[in-house]
Amino acid sequence: MERMETEQMGTDTPADNLRKPPNRKKASTMKRPASSDYHKRSWQLGICQLGIATIFILAWSAPDAWAIDWNSKPHLQRLGPNLVPNHEFDQVNSYSLSQGAAYDPGITRTAGSGSIRFPVDDARVIADLIPVNPGETYTYSAYIRTDPIEGWPPPIVRSMVQLRTRDGAFLANMSGGRWGNSAIGEWEEITTFFEVPERVNGKDVGKVGLILFMNDVGGETRPTWVDDLYLGLGKGFEQPPRAKEPFTGAQTRVDELGNIEILRDGTTWEPFFPLAIYGDNRRPDWSVYANQGFNMAMRRSTADQIQQAADAGLLSGAAISGFMIEGHGDYGDEQLLRDRIAEFKQRDLMDDIVLYYWDNEQYD
Repeated sequence: MERMETEQMGTDTPADNLRKPPNRKKASTMKRPASSDYHKRSWQLGICQLGIATIFILAWSAPDAWAIDWNSKPHLQRLGPNLVPNHEFDQVNSYSLSQGAAYDPGITRTAGSGSIRFPVDDARVIADLIPVNPGETYTYSAYIRTDPIEGWPPPIVRSMVQLRTRDGAFLANMSGGRWGNSAIGEWEEITTFFEVPERVNGKDVGKVGLILFMNDVGGETRPTWVDDLYLGLGKGFEQPPRAKEPFTGAQTRVDELGNIEILRDGTTWEPFFPLAIYGDNRRPDWSVYANQGFNMAMRRSTADQIQQAADAGLLSGAAISGFMIEGHGDYGDEQLLRDRIAEFKQRDLMDDIVLYYWDNEQYD
């Protein structure tokens, strides 16, 4: 059973601990900054998408002094008791449902109760207001499950936290996270952490409302269920992290701890920590990004764009989203994709590509 988290994590990693790619002279002679040894402990989430050499990798790494050894240390467990009434959905007491969401007694993660079924886009469940302590950090979790027959690709489930006064007056919404099941027909834990502000618009915060809703389903009906809501003090997860699986690619590889390496000159594997930026295509000289500490440019579509990044001392994520999105001018054009990759190779740019990037938020 997988755990999917969405906390905004800051590493506070010193800039000189980020591995920069070595200098490769292209059209310019700009030198890349030197770097210290790469720290080999990290947390990683990797998504591999079937297709023509497609991969999308996100990584977070930390120095050895505070790294987590997933193979030997226990997971970060929940600390506080569950503050959500009727969190197992024994009927729908303490909740309101809208936009097609419905109670389903036939599907449940906890025997003897039910769950909430989201059949269409924007279906949502809202928990009754819960008293909280301003200034404290809370864990907000639930479980989601996609239909075992109709559930792929999975719909997206989003969370939101409403901030209210002690008497229930609305103050503001706090965005939570976005998740889709990674396995069909399995209950998977989704989690976000948030800190309750002391005041909003000059008024004291005293309660929160928890919201879950379906979003971005691409116009198709793919039922999703939610169950076992949790709100508690502190940061933690009910499920331990799933064992990480290594990815072995021709140009990029990721080990079971999330450490990334890239192949240089076709012979040498070197550690790499991606610190990427979506640059402004109107800017003729991208060296400003390298000077700011970035070592990678995302969403580079053509050989010229990858060359532009390389000239500035940046590696690239080669964009292939347009080939996957219906309505885009490149949609389904396999030959164009092959031609672009062939040009990357012909112009000796493969060492400058870390990954093929597909922003897979759209399914239609």
